[in-house]
Amino acid sequence: MQSISHFRHFVLGFKHYAEAFGFMRRHGLRHWYVIVGLVAFGTMLAVNALLDQMAGLFQGWMNNHIEGLTGAVEARGIGRIADWISMGVNEVLDWGVWLLMLWLHIKFTKYIVLVVMSPVFALFSEAVSAALDSSPWFNGKSRFWWSIFRGIRSAALLIVLEIAMSGLLFLLCFVFPLLFPVLAPLALLFPVLSALLSIWFYGAAVLDYAWEKEGVDALKSLRLSWQWTGAVLSLGLPFFLSMAVPLIGFLTGPLLGGQLCILAALCLVRQQSKLRQSPTKRI
Repeated sequence: MQSISHFRHFVLGFKHYAEAFGFMRRHGLRHWYVIVGLVAFGTMLAVNALLDQMAGLFQGWMNNHIEGLTGAVEARGIGRIADWISMGVNEVLDWGVWLLMLWLHIKFTKYIVLVVMSPVFALFSEAVSAALDSSPWFNGKSRFWWSIFRGIRSAALLIVLEIAMSGLLFLLCFVFPLLFPVLAPLALLFPVLSALLSIWFYGAAVLDYAWEKEGVDALKSLRLSWQWTGAVLSLGLPFFLSMAVPLIGFLTGPLLGGQLCILAALCLVRQQSKLRQSPTKRI
């Protein structure tokens, strides 16, 4: 790969994202809004049901322990105090479980979306490639299943790497300052650095669908994404922001982030591949 201008690719990424809406209309791909939306809605219903079940089991387990503690207190003849403690603890527990489930929902929704939606995004990327090439879908069943497998594998790889990087970032911003107080200001940068990290991995995830069409394997895809950091950030930002929409992020994320950013990534990489093949133009 030749050296590239990160700023130029940052601008080009936004340009292709803005043009993605028109591309969907011109090439008859608007039915994918329905497909992606239905899968995203079904996924979130399943996730909410699972979290509700987890919350019920956890709260039941805690209530059993609280009842045992209350019984021990009552045995000592201070029943009113025991009732007061039980009521207070149960109230705190209800709020605590709710906040825990909310945190899990916010923290892991993007991972669930990237993995569960990856087969749908893989199929969508094939539809976009077919539109770009004016060719029919797939060359056979092996291509169909490979595209789905590649999407799931790449999403899982990126998730593992992001979790590892987030752990290192946490150590850098909160644990190291305890040992070296001079690093304390890093704690103030944690929200910004964490957001940038998420944006980069969102961008790398959508660009991977484009690299796959160029015959690039998953590990090389990561290296190329690092080289194309400008494009990665410009494609990851809409995905990040659409996932952050309150209450409906589980829908806006896949619809306005996932599929449109994948489309933009495919168009950007295809455009740059043509420029590299041209003897009179350079990236």
